[in-house]
Amino acid sequence: MNKELEKWSDALKSAFPSAFSPYWRAVPVRRMAKLLTACFLVAAAMGFVVDLIQIKAPPLAHGFFWPVWIGIIGLGIFVAKIKRTQLVLPLLLLLALGGFLAYLKLQASARTASPDAVFRRIMIDALATWAGVGGGYRLLLSFDHRGIGPCSHAD
Repeated sequence: MNKELEKWSDALKSAFPSAFSPYWRAVPVRRMAKLLTACFLVAAAMGFVVDLIQIKAPPLAHGFFWPVWIGIIGLGIFVAKIKRTQLVLPLLLLLALGGFLAYLKLQASARTASPDAVFRRIMIDALATWAGVGGGYRLLLSFDHRGIGPCSHAD
């Protein structure tokens, strides 16, 4: 039983990108372009969800602040987990600080009142979330399908 649990644990650990995994360290960054784009899209989709949560506040940067901010920081954390683990904590703190400052700015600004504007914002956020998660998932499948092992020469 213990060997089975250890085997399962090792397989699970190797599945997640980490600087401790020889596989992920060996994958060239160029070959990870689809994976990195997918990571950005999925994280950016979560930014649209954050924008939806703050629907009563006016959109910050026309509703694109949160997707871009969370997408960039999420991508940075992903890459840092593989290449420079010491950057993960500072990036998480930067994400929290930027989010907190943006939240304070939103709380100090005027509220939106137009039902049409709120409806448009909900539709844009919902469609962008769908597109980000769908596109990210498709790129993840494409990345996995190509056989990107360090010894693989298919490009």
